[in-house]
Amino acid sequence: MPRRRPPVEIFTAPVPGHLSDVMATCPMCGGTGQPLGFVVEKLVFRCGECGVRFKSNSNPNGLIRREGNDRP
Repeated sequence: MPRRRPPVEIFTAPVPGHLSDVMATCPMCGGTGQPLGFVVEKLVFRCGECGVRFKSNSNPNGLIRREGNDRP
């Protein structure tokens, strides 16, 4: 019997307040995903129905994370 591996933890930056209400469709079950955090320039979502974590493919309304003065 094969050993089960623990799920991989995705290290994310916190979601700013103005992006907390953005939703995405889960690619596995078609459910609604809530924002979990940022990885580089993409939002990471967690599906409320199946629990899958996924990154958004598109940037809704041009929303991106900006921090500090060194980023254009």
